[in-house]
Amino acid sequence: MAENVSNPIEGQTFLEFDLKLPQQPLTYATRITAQEKTRIFETVFGYNEADIAFRVASPQFLDKILKALDANGNPLMRWRTGTGTGQQVNWLPWQQHYVVQYTAHFEGIGPAAGHYIKLFTRDLLHLIDRSSRTQAYRGSVSSIVRRLAANNDLADAVIEDTQGEGVWVQSFQGDFDFVRKRLIARARSVRGRGNYYLFVRDNVLHFHTVEYQTVVKDFAYYASPATRLDASDVAQAKIQDGAAGVRLILYDPYTGEAKEINSDPNKALRMANSLPHLDRIVGGQRNIREHRIQIRNEEAGATALGQNAYEFARAECFQIKMQTSKTPFLRPGELLRINIDPNAENTSVWSGLYLVGTAQHIVEKGELNSVYILQRGEMRVARAGNNSLAAYGTDTVEDDQNAPGYDINLRDTQSSNVTKGAGKATSGGVFSTVQDPGKAIVPG
Repeated sequence: MAENVSNPIEGQTFLEFDLKLPQQPLTYATRITAQEKTRIFETVFGYNEADIAFRVASPQFLDKILKALDANGNPLMRWRTGTGTGQQVNWLPWQQHYVVQYTAHFEGIGPAAGHYIKLFTRDLLHLIDRSSRTQAYRGSVSSIVRRLAANNDLADAVIEDTQGEGVWVQSFQGDFDFVRKRLIARARSVRGRGNYYLFVRDNVLHFHTVEYQTVVKDFAYYASPATRLDASDVAQAKIQDGAAGVRLILYDPYTGEAKEINSDPNKALRMANSLPHLDRIVGGQRNIREHRIQIRNEEAGATALGQNAYEFARAECFQIKMQTSKTPFLRPGELLRINIDPNAENTSVWSGLYLVGTAQHIVEKGELNSVYILQRGEMRVARAGNNSLAAYGTDTVEDDQNAPGYDINLRDTQSSNVTKGAGKATSGGVFSTVQDPGKAIVPG
């Protein structure tokens, strides 16, 4: 049964962080006078970030501790958040981050000279992307991602196998940039699924499709006292990205052959049953040119390139901005099933499954406010009954197009025996939900 996250959590929201000094971690609580606003940003599209602000009463924190933090060139820290009261705090796992920069505002506090300090941090993807290289790789996309993870000492990874093999060139790029710009666009799973995401969650590297080993949660909007939903239809804006279809023009210099390959809507993931008729727009397809030099296997390159471009664009056509207070944390990459209206006869077309694409949290004075961007490519329409617009003085109109594509197997999606976070396996196949604070991953 899916977890219900409709009700707010009683109590306050706490944030803890440790700085990784060359000698030992330094807990913030013994050194600062006040914790200020913290912004946390998580996404499946790139880096996770955090801005942590606090005040100190002594100049030693800036002059000694932060100076020592950067002494070895790898200013690492870890932080975690939890919500609750007393000893009943529900903590998220520790997040290992890299301090990109910090700022300090000089201020006097009584007879002392202190600072208002803000740390700007990013997750492990930033850490592995600082150095660039030029290298050629042979094999499947998933095998190369595993190799890059091993090269960066990311032992915990959830990687879905891809089909096809080829030669892939990393040209003056960091590892994350190489995967994001070269490999993701050409990744198709062994089951024929596309639309891969690369992100880090709880210090675990994720590279897989939307429905692979994820979590499904339920949210009842009508039962949540502190929630605001804003719906956005951006299907027209996504046409230039390929939401109306993608036409790939492929030229093979080895044979002199030119070929046209069109995206197939039936091979795309769908989270609802209604799709706008974007395919009827004359010339609406996005055209992509591909000069075939290195990739000889069509499934490893050309077909995947056009199909993925279509699926990425389609998957973002309908979005909900959800603003909540004190509700349990939703994590990017999870699936959220929203019920907007409990009345079955008036079911909203905006109800149903969504991917949690991004999340932003503000923690200030124990209060938590969160903003989530939820997305999918289809609307939810009840097929039974009268779908006309007669109630608005309009004659009956043609029903919405039945959305092509494949549905998510929710039972299979949630039956993974692979760790979904930074926890480790215990007896009976149960995974701990909070990582041991003394064992946070530190890449070599």
